[in-house]
Amino acid sequence: VDGVQVPVASWYPRVSIYDDEQSSSPFTASPIEPTSVSQQRQDSNKVVYEHRISVKKIGKMLAGWNLIPSFAYRDFSLRPSFDFGNGNIQVVSFSEDDDKLPNPAPVVILAHGYLGSRFDLSHLGEMLASEGFLVLAPEYPESLADSFDPFESSSGITIDRTAITAELLSALTNKWNLQPASFGIVGHSLGCGTVERTGDETWSRVCLAGYPSSRGSSS
Repeated sequence: VDGVQVPVASWYPRVSIYDDEQSSSPFTASPIEPTSVSQQRQDSNKVVYEHRISVKKIGKMLAGWNLIPSFAYRDFSLRPSFDFGNGNIQVVSFSEDDDKLPNPAPVVILAHGYLGSRFDLSHLGEMLASEGFLVLAPEYPESLADSFDPFESSSGITIDRTAITAELLSALTNKWNLQPASFGIVGHSLGCGTVERTGDETWSRVCLAGYPSSRGSSS
């Protein structure tokens, strides 16, 4: 996004729900990071989400502190929520396996909240992918992982949620040549604002622990 690489986690079925072909794997978990090291790994057929909590980012976001050193962080290996049975899942690099993406497919974006991360709603990503959805969870600027600096854009304009989501949607059709069958977005807390600002009236929207919708009726 504007010269800054933003991590995106994704989950998707091994085959499109529009295909007759069957697959033994329920879905694939993948990072969309074409030029960087994967943030996920496969270890003895078990999926692990490599997650980082940055103390520096927390101090800066909550108290405006800039004196905490960048090495003040802790890495965690998060286990998925989905029951994979006998390890019946693959972890791949999106750039290496993009020809296997379901196309067309219904697309769902997951928008994490303040001091969250792209893995916060991974349980939803896993379940939705098992039902045939292509699920994308970008890391937004407020993430506690501190995976990128939103102030280091090429244009000098601070990268925000709107810019990240727009770039991701553009990449779907222009870079990966996908044909989304439909769109939906799920937001948690601050992510509900992203839900409100993204897409048009054809999109399906879900807000978790957020404020009431300002789109259309209040129902």
